[in-house]
Amino acid sequence: MEAHLEGESVPSERVVGEDESILVARHSNLPTLMRHGHVSQEERSRLLVFTTVRNPFDHVVSTYFKRRAIVDGRLARPNAILTTRRVESLEESVKQTFEQWILQRWRRPGPLGRFRGPVSWRYGHTKDVDQVLRFEQLQVDFDALLARVGYQGTIELGLVNTTPGREPDYRRYYTARAQRHVEQAWRAELDRYGYGF
Repeated sequence: MEAHLEGESVPSERVVGEDESILVARHSNLPTLMRHGHVSQEERSRLLVFTTVRNPFDHVVSTYFKRRAIVDGRLARPNAILTTRRVESLEESVKQTFEQWILQRWRRPGPLGRFRGPVSWRYGHTKDVDQVLRFEQLQVDFDALLARVGYQGTIELGLVNTTPGREPDYRRYYTARAQRHVEQAWRAELDRYGYGF
């Protein structure tokens, strides 16, 4: 897009805190970019800000397989900051079935088996945006966005960052129990964007 629309990546490189936590990176949301001084209020007023959402059931499968691919070397992440905690978490994913991973990640231990919601930032990236595009129809939504800004040409979106090792249909990975846990943990996002299993 940068080549077609004379844009630039914001930020140009990742911003890391003293504790090696990532403060700002390529997937940062608008409030984060503004809080860290990468976009001013005046600049924001001149921008058309858009983002994408994806069916949480599909997203969770991709996350599981990407974690496994990072550990076994099929998915290179040369710029990743791999803290000890992150490495342990990635390695644990390889030892677990998909259902076990879901239960470990989104279920609190204890007799009630209460659910934890998704990481708080997961859909925070839609806050204060002007348009939300859907991953499942990304080219169609992107074409509509280009028309909205008056762009006369076409920009074909290629397949980037595909997940190695997974089947296209996310449903095949879910047991009834895993499905229930994801439905509970991601209920707000499923309802907000009209997604289902």
